[in-house]
Amino acid sequence: MIPKEVIEDIKSKIDIVDVISEYINLQRVGSYYRALCPFHPETTPSFYVHPKLQFYHCFGCGASGDVIKFVQEMEKISFYEALEKLAKRAGVDLGRYKVGGGDYRIYTTFYESVWIEYKESLKGESRVYLKDRGFSDEEIEKYGFGYSPMDSRIPHKVAKQMNVPLEKALEYGILMRSGGTLIDRFEGRITIPIRNESGKIVAFGGRIPGDGEPKYLNSPDTRYFSKSKILFMFSEAKRSIKELDFVIITEGYMDALAFHRAGVTNAVAVLGTSLTRDHLLRLGTQTKNVILCFDNDDAGIRASLKALEILDRLDFNVLVLSMEPYKDPDEFFQNEGAENLK
Repeated sequence: MIPKEVIEDIKSKIDIVDVISEYINLQRVGSYYRALCPFHPETTPSFYVHPKLQFYHCFGCGASGDVIKFVQEMEKISFYEALEKLAKRAGVDLGRYKVGGGDYRIYTTFYESVWIEYKESLKGESRVYLKDRGFSDEEIEKYGFGYSPMDSRIPHKVAKQMNVPLEKALEYGILMRSGGTLIDRFEGRITIPIRNESGKIVAFGGRIPGDGEPKYLNSPDTRYFSKSKILFMFSEAKRSIKELDFVIITEGYMDALAFHRAGVTNAVAVLGTSLTRDHLLRLGTQTKNVILCFDNDDAGIRASLKALEILDRLDFNVLVLSMEPYKDPDEFFQNEGAENLK
């Protein structure tokens, strides 16, 4: 149990406005701050933050609370996990107090452990595939590529080591059912980690090195991962987005990586889904300027038109970038090189 006075000490050392501003775009109105509520859809701001009271309240849906409650709700984590996160920010050591590990910690540790095993398995043809696409050894390491072999037992091994039931690994999205058995969802695929805003691995993307369908496969939505909320490379790109005051939004992780490899480090990607309001609420904390760079095909054009509608509703400034005559930034990079993509 953590004493109440310790909790209050943590809260006293943190400004709720600073914390909430990292998640949504706040605008000052007199002695308050307001924004579009992150907890329900709306077009007129009804979410208010009170700096003096260190409290937030939404007049639209009724959501309210202190800074701990906000982080808890936004990150979908337990009270103690939110408290630990804020304690680190406040410079308060909770080591002497027993804090429950929580499912979130087990989840992220599980993904981290599987990722380490995947990286160890990236050899032979799977590594050659990446090298043939121009990835250097340094880039392979930097972006965290791995490989799940055919008939992989990596998640089973990690589950046993961590004493995690296989049904829980299924719930986490790394295992899937096939013919009455639980198999590695990403077997036979090159993998890349997908991180949340805190930099924790919460999902994987997988690509078949060669022919096969589906070519790309992402983790399914779980308690801690939602494709409609997480943007690939956002945790890595948000500093550049803030400094440059614009973001490049692409369709796939290879497209975002093409920009990063070219030194354009303010690029992100949606993950097999449309650009959403939740994506833009996150981006709006860093910039209101967007370059939209979706695929140059019928599906990409439809996705761009849909994205333009929501960007306009949320008052973003938008430019559309076409990779013509190529399909996407990755194909452009493969044919024209890094210097021409900058």
